[in-house]
Amino acid sequence: MSNAHHVISMPVWGERYLDMFLNVSLPSQLSPGNLPAFAHPRSCTYRLYTFRDDGVLLDAAPAVRHLRRHATVEIIVLPESFRVHVISDKFGGMEFAHRHSLLWVMESPDRVLIPMLSDLVFSDGALYAVDKVIGEGAQAAVMTTPRGVLEAVGPLLTGLLQNGVLTVSPRTLYGMIFANQLPSFGATIWGSVPSNPWPNHLQWEVEDEGSFHHTYHPYPIMLRAHAGSPDVEGTMDGNWVYRLVDDPSRLHIFDNSDEMCVIELSPRDYLADDLIDEPATVISAASYFFKYRPSPLQMEVFRRPLRYYTRDPGSAWQSRMAESRRVVESVISVVDILMAKEREMKASGDPVSLYAFRKPSPRPASLRLRINAC
Repeated sequence: MSNAHHVISMPVWGERYLDMFLNVSLPSQLSPGNLPAFAHPRSCTYRLYTFRDDGVLLDAAPAVRHLRRHATVEIIVLPESFRVHVISDKFGGMEFAHRHSLLWVMESPDRVLIPMLSDLVFSDGALYAVDKVIGEGAQAAVMTTPRGVLEAVGPLLTGLLQNGVLTVSPRTLYGMIFANQLPSFGATIWGSVPSNPWPNHLQWEVEDEGSFHHTYHPYPIMLRAHAGSPDVEGTMDGNWVYRLVDDPSRLHIFDNSDEMCVIELSPRDYLADDLIDEPATVISAASYFFKYRPSPLQMEVFRRPLRYYTRDPGSAWQSRMAESRRVVESVISVVDILMAKEREMKASGDPVSLYAFRKPSPRPASLRLRINAC
């Protein structure tokens, strides 16, 4: 058990997300191997970011009363002026909440941030694994979150609830996702048609034994920061880890679902209209990666296969991983060529950009209010 003060940030508002949080996500966090294994109100602050009406429901919910046995719960009420913006830009609202907590973490060296989402489901022991790497001195920990169909997996999980607690093993949890992948997540399987138009995640299935993944944007499940840390912007799975981690040896990558399994649930049609009727290619994947101008550390994270098991792996894993290595190394080689060409053009004073990528839209002004607006 670590000596850190855990700061958990959880943005949650709206009927669907409240229902998911109170009936699936939070009960999974309350399983014996998660918060009860290490958390105490003196050493864990759980910050719920929401609007006033939803905050009343959260405060009275049995699951939140249970949570108070293990954490000091703070309900942070967002200004009503935010509501119209987070409806149209939910990522902006989540960014605000996690950054607000990150700034609070920076005020004390013993605090660590565990940013969460209301549609995440944790296998038993997953959060204890996070606390373990905190105790080992990790500066950050990352993972990926396979996505499943809410309408199919949600009832399977609620059927496992006992006294408001959801206890599920890693292989059982991933097995539910493996059989019920969200179509837009299944579109990240290499060679699949339709495919994802932003190939930020590549996966290979291995018979019925599971799958492994290579990702550009791993989910940061734990972050340390201090008063002198660089500022961060954008969504937390963008550049937060790569700006805050100054010692690559202190970045822990959860690459085995038997150690840590976290999944995400979304409605079946989530992003389905964005899929394209052609497979991803090395060039399309490299072009997407290049627009982020990846650091050497980001390249190394992308190289690492993140394994998810439904049962013990067999001999087929070796050949599938060899196939994925060829693809991944080809993608990285193309990115290296593009970055070298860009450096050459800049050195020659060529004002023409190598590629013209669309820049992210600026966040609405109300989401850039001073942090103390809350």
